[in-house]
Parts: sequence; C-alpha cells; structure tokens
Amino acid sequence: MVEPNLADIHSKLKTYLRTSSKTLVQVFGKYDPDNTGTISNLEFKEAIRTLNIGFTSREIDVLIKYIEPTRDNRINYYDFAHKFKDTHGDRQVLDRTRLRIHKLKDLIYQFLLSPKDAFHKYNDDRSGKMIFAQFQNLINT
Repeated sequence: MVEPNLADIHSKLKTYLRTSSKTLVQVFGKYDPDNTGTISNLEFKEAIRTLNIGFTSREIDVLIKYIEPTRDNRINYYDFAHKFKDTHGDRQVLDRTRLRIHKLKDLIYQFLLSPKDAFHKYNDDRSGKMIFAQFQNLINT
C-alpha cells in the first residue's frame, strides 16, 4: 500500500484552514475543554474527521506523525499551529486576493445597476416598458 503524501495532506489541511470560517483555536479548543493546550491523538483524529476534509485514517496518521514526532500520544496546539501558520507571503497573497475580490464585487454591482438605471432614464413614462424609439435612444447613447 502506498504511503500518503505528507505534502498533499499538509496542503489540503492548510487550504481548508485558510478558506474556512473556523479557526485553529475553534477546531482545537472544542476538544480541549480544560485549556491544557494539548489533546490526545484520538481527539485529534475526531477533530480532523469533523472538518469533513475527506482524509483517510492513514492520512490522519501521517499528519499526527508530522505534528507530534515525540509520540507521547498528545497533540500540542502550539506545535500544530506553528506547522500550519501562514507565512508572510501567504498573507500577502490572501490580502491581494481579498482586495481583487472586493474590486470585482464593486464592478459587478455597478454593472448590475447600470442597465437598470439606464432603463429608468429612457423609460420616460415610467411604465416599466419601452417603446422601440426609447430603446434606440438607450442603445445609441
């Protein structure tokens, strides 16, 4: 049987955490009610499964080995967070992406309003219907 690829697992989890509304603290904290900063490997497996990312048991085991190399059967939140934190470059890309999405939303909003505004401008009698001459004025403007 082929061993799951750690890079793929890491990338998939990091992408999920970046795009999800859930934070690491929320995911981890649900299984650490006493706030010790650690959860058992079994609790970690359950936490990962509840995210519905689609990891197999073998992939979760590979992930645990990566996060918790000392094999004391406890996952430390800070070790986990450190291995999945965004780099400065990741944050820059996310910031640029958010800015572009915001600009795109503005353009879409303007575009969707423009035809409606144009229709109202040339629909002189406000009937909600245009005669051909009104439509020609709209198109030729």
